[in-house]
Amino acid sequence: MLLAIFVALAIVLLALLQSCAPAVEPPTGPLGPNSSYEQGQGQAQKGGESGDDCHSSRGAPIWHFDFNNLNLVVQDTPIWFDSAYGPNIEFTLTYNALGKENTNNSVGSRWSHSYSDYITQPNESNSLVLFAGTGRVDEYQQIGTNYVLNSQSLLSGEATLLPRLSVEDGVIKATYVDGSYKTFTHVESGNYRLSSTVDQSGNALKFAYQDDQLTSVTNALDQSLTFSYNQAKQIVSVKGPTGYQAHFNYNQKGELISLEDMQGYSADITYDEMGIISSITDAKGQTQFIVELGNANSNRVDEYPAPGDPMGMSSRVTAINPLGYKEEFFYNSETGKAWYISPEHYINYVDVNVNNDQPDVPKTVYDYQRFSKGYSRVQQVTRPDGTWTRFEYDQNRNLSKTVYSDGNSVKYRNNSFGKVVEFTDTINNSTIYVYDDRQNLIKAVTPTGEKGFEYSQNNLLIGATNLNGVKTRYKYNDQGQLLQVTTADGNVVDFGYSSGRLDSIVSQGKALASYQYDELGRVTQVIDIHGNATQYRYDRINQLTHVSGEGNRDTEIVYGSCPRLVESETLPGGRTYQYQYNSAKQLVAVIDPMLGVTRLKRDAAGRTTALIDANQNKTEFEYNAVGQLTTKRYADGSALKIDYQQGYINSTTNARGVTKSFHYNENNQLTRVSYGDATPEVSYQYNSLGELVSVSDGQGLTQYSYFSDGKVESIDGPWDNDTIELGFDKLNRLSSLMLDGDNYGEYKYDALGRLKQVSALEQVFELTYDDSPDNVSADLTYPNGIKQVLSFDNIGDLSKLEYRKGVNTIGKFVFGFDVAGKLTQLESNEPLLLERPQTQVTYNSLNQISSWDGDSSAFVYDADGNLVQGLLPGETPFEADYDAENRLTAIRFEKSGTQIEERFEYGHDHFLRVYQRFESNIKTLEKRFVRLGLIELQERDSENNVLANNIWRPDRKGGVAGLLMRQQSQQNIYYMTNHLGHVYGVFDQAGERLSQRGYSPYGQVSGDGFTLQPFGMSTKRSDFTSGIVYFGYRFYIPSLGRWLNRDPLQEQGGINLYAYVNGDPLGYVDLDGRLGVPISPVPVLPPQAFNPPELNKALRDAEVKADEEACKVAKDIDRISDVGGAIPNPYVKTSCTAINITSKLVQAGICK
Repeated sequence: MLLAIFVALAIVLLALLQSCAPAVEPPTGPLGPNSSYEQGQGQAQKGGESGDDCHSSRGAPIWHFDFNNLNLVVQDTPIWFDSAYGPNIEFTLTYNALGKENTNNSVGSRWSHSYSDYITQPNESNSLVLFAGTGRVDEYQQIGTNYVLNSQSLLSGEATLLPRLSVEDGVIKATYVDGSYKTFTHVESGNYRLSSTVDQSGNALKFAYQDDQLTSVTNALDQSLTFSYNQAKQIVSVKGPTGYQAHFNYNQKGELISLEDMQGYSADITYDEMGIISSITDAKGQTQFIVELGNANSNRVDEYPAPGDPMGMSSRVTAINPLGYKEEFFYNSETGKAWYISPEHYINYVDVNVNNDQPDVPKTVYDYQRFSKGYSRVQQVTRPDGTWTRFEYDQNRNLSKTVYSDGNSVKYRNNSFGKVVEFTDTINNSTIYVYDDRQNLIKAVTPTGEKGFEYSQNNLLIGATNLNGVKTRYKYNDQGQLLQVTTADGNVVDFGYSSGRLDSIVSQGKALASYQYDELGRVTQVIDIHGNATQYRYDRINQLTHVSGEGNRDTEIVYGSCPRLVESETLPGGRTYQYQYNSAKQLVAVIDPMLGVTRLKRDAAGRTTALIDANQNKTEFEYNAVGQLTTKRYADGSALKIDYQQGYINSTTNARGVTKSFHYNENNQLTRVSYGDATPEVSYQYNSLGELVSVSDGQGLTQYSYFSDGKVESIDGPWDNDTIELGFDKLNRLSSLMLDGDNYGEYKYDALGRLKQVSALEQVFELTYDDSPDNVSADLTYPNGIKQVLSFDNIGDLSKLEYRKGVNTIGKFVFGFDVAGKLTQLESNEPLLLERPQTQVTYNSLNQISSWDGDSSAFVYDADGNLVQGLLPGETPFEADYDAENRLTAIRFEKSGTQIEERFEYGHDHFLRVYQRFESNIKTLEKRFVRLGLIELQERDSENNVLANNIWRPDRKGGVAGLLMRQQSQQNIYYMTNHLGHVYGVFDQAGERLSQRGYSPYGQVSGDGFTLQPFGMSTKRSDFTSGIVYFGYRFYIPSLGRWLNRDPLQEQGGINLYAYVNGDPLGYVDLDGRLGVPISPVPVLPPQAFNPPELNKALRDAEVKADEEACKVAKDIDRISDVGGAIPNPYVKTSCTAINITSKLVQAGICK
């Protein structure tokens, strides 16, 4: 009843005036920030601003437009604190433009707050009406002793989110399906006001009132918020338990005009003559809103009225961001549709022929399904590129089907609570979900098996059984805090508490961590298993401002005028990175400690259109109407082009003009990648579950099989007798690795998850750990008795790496690090080479070598940045060829008067499979590699005969320093590496040393010339005649200290796409040819320095839709790389690597 009245008021507010043609009533939906607006386009949800952390309502107002009901919603959380147990306290204000105008509201007209819930009972009615603190209003009908909502009053899936009401002794209890509840107590006004909020374990928030005004909210730990009011009974301040306060001001109309949070962040608000928000001014600058609602006493002149003209039943909201860019939300009552126009497409109204209504203006269009009673539903969203998503609903109006314009669809079957009980994917596989009477998920029946879940009487998860039948158990204390976890392998982890806060985590009698807190319950100190302490400090809104580690290693973080917006970060050693933003608080510059500036240019939508490095070299980006990247242009004008069809990548064309085409089946699974040059095409096939089962590439056919939980069970490669079989333990850790039936690794782990044994090819390697604070070390004992000992000092730095044979030290490296984590001491009894002096080198705008000792013709790059002519060690000239994926396929040079050509062939995973050497055009050598990702397991000759087997430890990413043994010519040799993974020597079965090498910082090597075994720098294959080193995704030339071609990660790996490990070869190691990783635990570069999150956010949308289905390939291969995971560095979604466009910067956000 009242719901219908409320909906009618909203409709009146939107101007219910008939024009010449029959008008279509606006869509309807509940007020407040209901989650279903997520169905709308992302840009529309938050006004098209960049997705930075300012979009948390904690500390600053945020807004979005809800297409379910055409409502402008604003939220702000000016004060809060998190409870150790029980409900948190969070005072959140919500503004609804469609809300009822009420100047007597305690926080201003059309505003409500999170603790302003109340219930009324209309006269002569058997219904109750719940007014939520978000502005939402729901009418409950009495059925027996309970009051329930009609499904017509719910959006999809809301039945389990909203309570059932019951009345007893003058108290209304609102009970949720998880067992939590709220109580409402009757007051003299006739209403029922909120008196408590209680969680599943009985922990409560309690509310106190005086003169019908809320005076305090107290949590389970007796911490309170207290409220102060002005004479108009409006809240003017809210004080937290430590004295922190939020403040509020109002105008004479009772409208909220300013608020200030507990850190001092403030916002000013203005309203138009109708009392609708017209601007919000805060640290971002001013965001303006022009809200045009209909007028019941006027007639609409045009279908799309000019600004200021009568709207009829149509409505329009124009938002103007602090940069002056406009975006539009428009409802057309003639068509019954709504649209969103993003800032880059907005057209200022000139006349009836020049405005946003024109068909050539890109827009996102919303269609609705309306019902005679209850809320309407979004029926279809059509994007500017013509792709669309359609939503269908069942008889209870829950989402039952999603149909995509590419012809695919997914289906949902729901129970009466709106819970999904069956989900059918795009290839018609169904998963059944079973719930108990409290709507807890207790079983999931997938096409490959069942998962099970158990719950306590408080609805807390106490047991979980995976698809393999393995169970994990959980215990809780009386407050509902996790007390104990018994893992699938029987290991017990205990959690201890003091004063209600987590005090310690203990396993196998060892304290893994202990914690201290401040009065607000924030962690101020963590002591790890080795006794090392890290301290933390915060500001008033819980922003981390200071981290202090052992050894006086301090990090200071300074925030700007927007919450969580970092303006500077000073790392240990005093290295400061600064960040600059435009008035919309979008990142526009990063200043490094050397005052080098990287700048970002942005378009109206906030997307990055140019990246300008410290040398003023510009890389530009262009996008299509839906924000997908279409062009990446380098400083020399060379460009990468991307074409889309139905939102999926159709083809890419590199700067050399080579086209890469993508082919999909009816399910839009990637089935083939073809090229415009001689690069071998790759074909994919899938099973009925959508798992990748076979790949055909230039080497032949590779087949995959899977366990029931989706992990890869076997990989049968293109050659005979090359099947890899994988096993996993109860914790899903790699436990076994077989190749052609032989044991290449059985792995055991200790109770803390650390590797403790490797058994392979009848050899056993033992690992032990000493966690005592004064003697932290890790020992590896080889089958020949040699022991590797890693020692750490009292602040956690690596201090020593030794190899011992009995009582003798046969290899030793001693390290020292400064407060910044930089390597300052390196002593060894092994050769430590200096770099050979280089001649004078200059570089061009692409960071490519442009002249060598004055010779501008020595180095030549193709349009895609591949080095096609250059100098090898000894200044030997070479020429090189590359395929469409920018992979090196041939390198030619002269050595000792002989013309030599080395050729390289790759598999579908982009890793090296075949190496050939030609001397004077005659093939003299061929090697084949059986590998698991980055890791080379076996070396074979051209006749497929096994030449060598390699055994690796699975806990070394990228295989760096992870090679344990090589078996060749019926002999086992064991490896000695330094902290960077450089192979310094090998030992035989008797422990006798067979070789010795030395390395310069950039990898120039002395010693045996790789005649005995092929691995060298960073444990990478280095035995090529050319002297280059294969890292996995690229080749490296030690004599140059540079890569042959651009980083596959593009700018993610650093602005200089050719530089090796950020110019710090003693402090970094590269795992796979893409990104330098510091060896020190001290932060050497903040993520923002070379990979600003804003940059990723701005660019990552390029392939999201394009890869939704195709990346199923990647998910399967990811399982393989997770395998390898343990062995190689998990490769970047290798299928996506095939799908992507070389620019991994764009690829970063593809597969979710």
